[in-house]
Amino acid sequence: MTAGDDWVLKAERLGCVYADNGSGNQPSSGVYADKFTLPRGQVTAIIGESGSGKSTLLSILAGLRKPNRLNDQSRLLYRGKDGRVWDQLRENRPPPGEIAFVFQEAQLIKAIPARANAKMAGHISNKGNAGELARDLAQDFELGPQWDKLSETLSGGQAQRIAIIRALCVEPNLIVCDEPTSSLDKTMSQNVIEALRWWTHETGCAVLWVTHELDLAAHYADRVALVSSGRVYCDAETGQPWTLDAPYEERLDILHDLIEQGRKQPALTVEALDRMIDRPGDAAPDEMELARAPRWRPGSLRSYGFVVNCAVDEVSLGMRRAVAAGSNRIWAHLRGLYQAMTRSLTLILFLGLTVFYFVALGRNVTEAALNAQLSQPSMSHFTMRTVYNGGQTLDIASLGVLDKTLFDAAPIAAEASDKARRVFGRRVHEQQYLWFPDESKDGTCNTRPLDGIEPYIRTMQVFDAREPLFEDLSFPAWNGVEADPEWRTRPGILATQGFMETFRIEAGQEICLELFNRTIGLPVLGVAEEFPGGGERKYPLAVTELVYHDLFLEAPPDNFVQNGKITLPTYREAAVYFDKTSFENVVCKFPDMPECTPDETPVLFGFKLDQDILNQVRGMLRAMDGASVSFAVLSWTFAATIVISTALATAAFVQRNEKSIAVMKAFGYTVAHMAMMIQTQIAVLLCLAIFWFLGLHWIFQTYAAPYAANAFDLPVEWLAMKQGLFWRAFIAVFLLSLLVTVVVIGTWWRKNRYLSETLQTI
Repeated sequence: MTAGDDWVLKAERLGCVYADNGSGNQPSSGVYADKFTLPRGQVTAIIGESGSGKSTLLSILAGLRKPNRLNDQSRLLYRGKDGRVWDQLRENRPPPGEIAFVFQEAQLIKAIPARANAKMAGHISNKGNAGELARDLAQDFELGPQWDKLSETLSGGQAQRIAIIRALCVEPNLIVCDEPTSSLDKTMSQNVIEALRWWTHETGCAVLWVTHELDLAAHYADRVALVSSGRVYCDAETGQPWTLDAPYEERLDILHDLIEQGRKQPALTVEALDRMIDRPGDAAPDEMELARAPRWRPGSLRSYGFVVNCAVDEVSLGMRRAVAAGSNRIWAHLRGLYQAMTRSLTLILFLGLTVFYFVALGRNVTEAALNAQLSQPSMSHFTMRTVYNGGQTLDIASLGVLDKTLFDAAPIAAEASDKARRVFGRRVHEQQYLWFPDESKDGTCNTRPLDGIEPYIRTMQVFDAREPLFEDLSFPAWNGVEADPEWRTRPGILATQGFMETFRIEAGQEICLELFNRTIGLPVLGVAEEFPGGGERKYPLAVTELVYHDLFLEAPPDNFVQNGKITLPTYREAAVYFDKTSFENVVCKFPDMPECTPDETPVLFGFKLDQDILNQVRGMLRAMDGASVSFAVLSWTFAATIVISTALATAAFVQRNEKSIAVMKAFGYTVAHMAMMIQTQIAVLLCLAIFWFLGLHWIFQTYAAPYAANAFDLPVEWLAMKQGLFWRAFIAVFLLSLLVTVVVIGTWWRKNRYLSETLQTI
C-alpha cells in the first residue's frame, strides 16, 4: 500500500444541517467538512466545545447519519483492511467487523450476561477468536468478577468497559468512539484509551475519537482535528488531522490554543454552508474502483444463535434476577416460569391457541355430525314420482338417464359397482290380492280361492335390495324360526310382524298371490317389525326387485299386452341419493327450488319431490352454514386480537430495547436477526401457553366432553385431543405473530436507517 493509500476514511464536500435550523444568515447547528482524511494506524482525536458539531461529524463519517448538503464532488469513502474501497454515500456499507463503535452510553442488552454483550459484535463478524480475545480484555479491564453477571447489574463504568471490549474483540479496521470515557474514572479512562492506542499501533488500524477531555487527548492522540461552530479544521492541503508529536505539556497547550482559535472563527451559517457546497471544485475526484456490498447479508449461524439466546434470556429475566440475587434456585426457576407464563402476551397467545383449536374442533364436530346424519340412508335421499300423464315414465331405462342428468355423469354401467348407483326405483302394489293354500280350490297356490272366499287385499312394496336404505335390513327369528339368509335372491315374500300376527301364520309358510295375471305361491322368508321407505305409510308385505323381475320374466308375454302392445311394469317412484356436496346441484335440476340461483336452469319437469326430507336437509345445511360463519367470525376476531396484542408487545420491546437494537444494527445485525430475536421470544411464550392449553384441555376432556357428548348425542372420541388440529392452531398463531413481528421491526428498521439520533441523541 502506497503512502497515498494509507487512509481509512476520506470525506469531501459533506454538510449536514438540521431541519429546524431555518435558513439565510442564521447560525447552523450542523457541520461541514470540506476535506477530511483519516490516516491509518493512528488515534485521531476530534476536539471542540460542546455543541460545536463533533458528534455530528463523527456520525456522518461513520455512516450513522446521512449528510443533506451534497454536490457532484461529494464523497465519503471507506478503505477496508484488504484495500477495497466502499462508497458510503451510496449506502454501500462495508461488511460487519470492519467498523466498531463505542458511544457515550454502553447500550448493553440488559437481559443477558456481560460476557454475551462483549461477544455480540464477534458473532455477527464471524470472528472465531472473538470469545478468547474478549476474555483476555475483560481481565485487562478488571471485569473478571462481573463477567458472568447480568448486564443490568453492572455500574455505568463497568458497562462502558464491556462496550469497549465489544468493539475491540472483532479486531476492526476502524473504531469510532464518541466520548467513550465520559462514565469512567480517570484511571480507567487512561487504561481504556491506552488499550485503544496500543491496539491501533499494533494492528495498523485507526481510531476516530470524539472527546472533550483535552488532557487525555494530549496524552494519547496521535493526531487532532478541531470542530468549531460547525466548521471542521485540519490540514487544508491534505485534509488530514494535525500531527501531535511534541511532549505532553506542549500538546496540551496546542489543544487549548486550537480551542481558543476556534472560538474566534465566525459561526457557520446555513447560507455560508450552501455557498461552500455549491462552489465548483478544483478538480474531479480521483477515479477508483469501488467495492459493492451485497444487497443481502444473511449473517453467520453464530449470530443467529446469539439472538436466540438473547430472546430466551429476555423471557427468563425474572428467574435470572432471582438467581443473581441469591434466591433458592428451584424457587427462582419456578417463580421465573410463573412470571413468564402470566405475561399478558402469554395469555393472549394461550387464548388464541385455545380459540383456534376449539373453533376447528367445533367445525369438525359439526361437519362430522352433519355428515353422519347425511350418511344415514333415511336422510341422504329423497323420492320423486311423476305427477301427470305424458310426463317422464319411471322404468329401468329412465333410471340410468336420471342418474346421468342429476349428477352430470355418464350412465352407470350394468357391471359397475352397486356403490356407484345413486338412483333406485321402487314399486308399490296398492291392491295386492292374496290368500292361503288351504283357502284355494286344490289346496295349493295354483288355483284361486274357493267360491265364496274373497281374497285379502294388502299393499305390497317392491324394493331393490342394493338400495342403501335397505342394505342393512335384517330379520330376527319369528317364533323360533330363523329368517332365510338368501332372502335377497331366493323367490319368496317378506312380511311384517303385524301381518303375521293378524293371519296367525309362521315363517316359511306359503302365501298365494295374484301377480302378472297369474297365481303364484311365495314362502315367507323373513319377518320384520316394519319396512323402510314408506314414510307414514306402512307396507305389510314386501318383495325384492330381483325376485319381482324373475317372476315377471316367468310370466307369459301375453299377460302384458294392452291395445296390441306389450306394457312393461313401471316404478311408482325413484329414490335419489346425494351427499352434502351434490345436494344443491341435484335439486337445482328441478324447478322452483329455493337454493337455486336464476341462472341455474331446471331440466326435469313433471315430478313431485318428497319435500319433508328436502326441508330437513335444508335445515341441517343452514345450521352448518350458520355455524361456519360463527366459527369464522370467532377465528378472525381472535386473529385480530393476536395481531394487535403482538404488535403492541413487539413495539414495547423495540421501544424498551431501542438503543441496544440500534447498536446491533450499527455492528451489522440485520432485520432478520431482530425479527428472529423477537419471534423467538414469542415462540417461547407460545410454548409456555401450551401448558395452559394442555391443562384446559385436560379439564375439558375429563369433565366437559362426556357431558357434551351425552347432551348432543355425539361419540365422545370426537371430542378427544386432535393433534392435527392442535398443530394447525399452533402454526396459525405462530405465523400471525411472525407476520406482525416482521412488519413492526421492518417499520422501525426503515425509520431508523441512520442511527445517530438513537445512539448519539443528536
